[in-house]
Amino acid sequence: MSLTELVQKPDVKAQFLKYFRPPVMERVPADKIKAKPITKNYSLVGTAFDYLLRFYVERLNPHAQTEQWVAKTAFNVMGVLCLPVQEIAKAEKIIELAQMSHDNYLKTGKITERLLSDVLKLAQLDVVWRAGVLPRDFGVVDPGDICDLKNLLAIVPKEQFISYKNCKLNTNFGDISRFVGGADIDIFIDNTLIDIKTVKDCKFTVDFFVQLMGYYVLNLLCYGNDPNNSIDSLSIYFSRYGHFFKFSVTDTFIYDNIEPFLNWFIKRVEKQYGVKLYLNI
Repeated sequence: MSLTELVQKPDVKAQFLKYFRPPVMERVPADKIKAKPITKNYSLVGTAFDYLLRFYVERLNPHAQTEQWVAKTAFNVMGVLCLPVQEIAKAEKIIELAQMSHDNYLKTGKITERLLSDVLKLAQLDVVWRAGVLPRDFGVVDPGDICDLKNLLAIVPKEQFISYKNCKLNTNFGDISRFVGGADIDIFIDNTLIDIKTVKDCKFTVDFFVQLMGYYVLNLLCYGNDPNNSIDSLSIYFSRYGHFFKFSVTDTFIYDNIEPFLNWFIKRVEKQYGVKLYLNI
């Protein structure tokens, strides 16, 4: 069970909403969508765009810190999952070619068909890590998905992704992420956490809110009050609309003191996962 699944449990969600008040975002009408889906591969394109946008942000910010791709982690467990040898060899080649495309893009800034195809294949490998199985048509790319990625990248507001202090990509919360079954941050720029949502409806939901606040809480447990790693603001980038929604964390506090919530959350995680956590703030 991942963090996303944990915070959707009724008792956990209720406790979040007891201590934190969701901000209000004016809903963007559906007819304002700028990059409509071309195929029905919604989840795959969303994951592929996560990769592509992180590559884009990495080139914008040469000082960015990056963690290992989930696709590489997936490859490392394919043998343990007893997947066919030929599929493991295919995965190894996919990662090798994707690394070359990534490195070439960082040097040249050119978005090639090869790069777009490679991030879609990396997204297929993510399925192995998330679900423990290979997707159908592993290694095959739909041309419509390539066009979709081009359209999504074309509307990215570049200025919103420029970092002046710190930038971390695809990072996590160390052992705490592992303790809760997985929790990865898409983009962290200048003390703002950015979650990418490649969805058809530009609406800020309660589920999105508790997921973001879950990241904030894990960050507190991992880094305490370290100013270099603190999260001051939370944001969602609705990629099909080119729309940012950002809010200050402290504006969501219903009570000035959230330590009772943090203590409750620690006990709830310990109960769910059988691990021991400590509050170090």
